[in-house]
Amino acid sequence: MLFCIAVTINLGSKKPIGCNHALYMVRKIVDKLIKGGNTVNMCSVDLSEAFDKVNHHPLFIKLMKRKLPVNFLEIIERWFSMYYSVVKWNCVFSYVFDVQFGVRQGSVLSSFLFALYLDDIWNNGKLISTSYVVLYADILLILSSVCELQRTFDACERELVCLDMAINKN
Repeated sequence: MLFCIAVTINLGSKKPIGCNHALYMVRKIVDKLIKGGNTVNMCSVDLSEAFDKVNHHPLFIKLMKRKLPVNFLEIIERWFSMYYSVVKWNCVFSYVFDVQFGVRQGSVLSSFLFALYLDDIWNNGKLISTSYVVLYADILLILSSVCELQRTFDACERELVCLDMAINKN
C-alpha cells in the first residue's frame, strides 16, 4: 500500500509535487528498474506522529544551510513563534498554549518543511544509482538490492533516532 506522497527526492533533484504525480513517479521508478533487469525492493517506513515531532531549531538550521533569503527565514521563524493551540473537550476549551514542536498539518508548506527536515536520511545514505527515497509523513525506500535496502533502512533508522523520530512498529 502506498501512502500519499508530496515530495519525491531522486538522487539530488527535488520537486514538490502532488500525490497523483508522486504515485506516477513511484510507478515510473519501478518500471525503470524492471526494464533495466533489476528486482524492485521497497520498504515503507511509517513514522509515529511524524509532523508533530519536527524540532523547529534544527529545521531552521537546515533552512539556513540552504542559503534561503533572510526575509523568507524571518517569515518562517515568525510563523513558528506564533504557533498556539487549545484543546476542546465536549464544550470546554483549555488554556491557550505554545506549540514548541511540529509543522502545521494541512499547510501547503508543511510537507516541504518535513521533507527538508528528513533530508539527511537521503544525503547521508550514500545511495547507489538505482536507489530512490520518497518522503512525506512516511518514507518509501525503493532499491534494486535487498542488501542495499537493508543498509539504507539501517542508515535511515540511525538518522531518525538523531532527529528524535520514532518508527511505528505496529
